[in-house]
Amino acid sequence: MKPLLAAISLAGVLSFVGCASEGPTPEELGEQVRRGASGQGEVMPEIDRTGDPYVRPREGPPPPRDR
Repeated sequence: MKPLLAAISLAGVLSFVGCASEGPTPEELGEQVRRGASGQGEVMPEIDRTGDPYVRPREGPPPPRDR
């Protein structure tokens, strides 16, 4: 049982170390937050879904927005 636990623990540690370098650095993350907080971020454009067969047109008024 101990060798199995050691193997599972080693696999977990190796998978964690492998993912540690992914994602933005603290400097990049801080820059993204500063741009978003100051209103300088970019809003993604609306996606045109007119030809999408899985999107049904809405009926009635749009739902109220939460603020």
